[in-house]
Amino acid sequence: PVSFNGKMRFKLNLPADMEKNEIEKIIMSHEKTKHYIGSSTPKRIIIVPKKIINIVIWFNSLKKLIPFVLNTKIFISFAVLCLGLTTQLYLKSYNENLLFVLFLGTLISYNFQRIIFFFHNDRGGKSSWFLSNTKLTYFLLFFSVPAFIYFFLKLNLITKLMIALLCIISFSYPFGLRNIPFLKIFLITFSWTF
Repeated sequence: PVSFNGKMRFKLNLPADMEKNEIEKIIMSHEKTKHYIGSSTPKRIIIVPKKIINIVIWFNSLKKLIPFVLNTKIFISFAVLCLGLTTQLYLKSYNENLLFVLFLGTLISYNFQRIIFFFHNDRGGKSSWFLSNTKLTYFLLFFSVPAFIYFFLKLNLITKLMIALLCIISFSYPFGLRNIPFLKIFLITFSWTF
């Protein structure tokens, strides 16, 4: 039996005395193997002679998803969302519009700053990801900004003023605030506790 990630997909009769490297060559060139692997890369091929062949696949979509989540700062946006939700649960005051604003505002802020830093020649090691995914970043911002505005308008006046102050700080950061010594840690602390 030939398995992919532990699931048996097809059977293939091979001579019992065949070497592991020969089995691997035959399996990898088999039409059904190519079908199940697709564009993915086999991470490991486990061959137990006379019993089973298991091909462990690392899916290319997962290879693309992890850098996307890390480079677009979605994980930081989820962290802010969780912090906001925890605070709301602790205070016994739930406002889903505020949670959406926190998530989307963080996402917009980090990606906006990435674009500004990139075009002001402050290109770090992550600029290669940005160069190959510029359209994706713009697409993300294109849909995040209207959603942010929609949920922002549903908030009460005091919350809107507080969020507006944070927006001003976030969008001013790449235009000079970043260069003031020790201000960065103060602004981060202020934003997270505000």
